[in-house]
Amino acid sequence: MRRCFLYLPVILLCAACGLAQSHNRHVNSPPRSKAATDIRHFDFQKSIYRTDEELVRISHGRGIYQGHGRETFSYNVEKVSVTYGDLNGDSSDEAAVTLYYTGGGTGAYSKGFLFSLQNGRLKLLTTFAGGDRADGGIKKVRIADGILSVQRNEPERMNDVVVGLCCPKYLITTTYRWDGRRLIQVGEPEKVAVS
Repeated sequence: MRRCFLYLPVILLCAACGLAQSHNRHVNSPPRSKAATDIRHFDFQKSIYRTDEELVRISHGRGIYQGHGRETFSYNVEKVSVTYGDLNGDSSDEAAVTLYYTGGGTGAYSKGFLFSLQNGRLKLLTTFAGGDRADGGIKKVRIADGILSVQRNEPERMNDVVVGLCCPKYLITTTYRWDGRRLIQVGEPEKVAVS
C-alpha cells in the first residue's frame, strides 16, 4: 500500500507534464497541413496567435482574445488577409497576416502578425500595429525585395482630435526591413490624400 502512495505523485506528475507539453505544442503554432515545407500551406483562418502580451484563437470566423491581465473577450473576425514574400533574404517566403475584426460595437480593428517557417514549424517573428478603421486601420500589406510595406488609414484631425473614424482622409505607407530580431522602419512614411 505504501508503495502505491509513493508512485502516485510520480504518475500524476508525469501525466501533468505530458498534458502541458501537448498544450504548449498546440498553442505555439497554428495547425499544420501535411506539407510543412511551404508556409503557404498553413491555414491562418483557423489558428492560434500567441505573443508576449496576448493569446488570440480563431476558428470559423470567431476569435477569442486573452490579454496578459487575463481579460477575455470574443469578437468577429471579418477577414484574414495573408501576404507572402521573402523578407529575411533566405529564399523562403514569410507570411504577413492581417486580422480584421469587430467587437460588437462600432469599432472595426486590424492587427498584423509576421510569421516564418523554421524547421517545419510556424514561428511568430513579431506583430505590427493596426488600428480602428480610419485611425490606423491597415489598408494593404506587401512584401517585396526584402521590404514589408504597411499602408494604414489616417483620419482628418482638428486640434489633434480625430474627426470621422468612418472615412480616412489620408493613406500612410510605412516600410520596414527585418534585422533578424525586429522590424526596423526604413525612411519616412509616405502620406497621400485619399481621392
